[in-house]
Amino acid sequence: MLSRNIVKCSFLVFAGSVSIAAAQTDNPNRSDKAATPDTQKVRILSYAADVAPMISKACLPCHAAASENPSGLALDNFEMLMKGGEHGKPVVAGKPDESSLFTKLSAKPPFGRQMPRKRPPLSPEEIGLISNWIVQGAKP
Repeated sequence: MLSRNIVKCSFLVFAGSVSIAAAQTDNPNRSDKAATPDTQKVRILSYAADVAPMISKACLPCHAAASENPSGLALDNFEMLMKGGEHGKPVVAGKPDESSLFTKLSAKPPFGRQMPRKRPPLSPEEIGLISNWIVQGAKP
């Protein structure tokens, strides 16, 4: 009788641990769960919804078409951004490290001074969002 109860208890413990493990595996909010393309939902970023508000806040009016800036780079809209200025196109889709829109935000950019000049720097989260937008293909 005692061994039968042990077997029943062992089964219940095993069944409980399987359901806990299954519940933990199905929980997308678990911090210790490895993120894989199948398990992590990636939010698709767009210029209009995600990048334009930051550019408007941090880069305009200095980089507006109506202003005279030394680089000739106007950031009024997506088309002007993608056209570029005297230093070429500021966005290389898929390659943030080759995109001056991203690299000029760092404390030590590859050329010139850190942007924005006359406003507080963007937060690491904002810079990361720009990088992710470029990685995703820099879509409008």
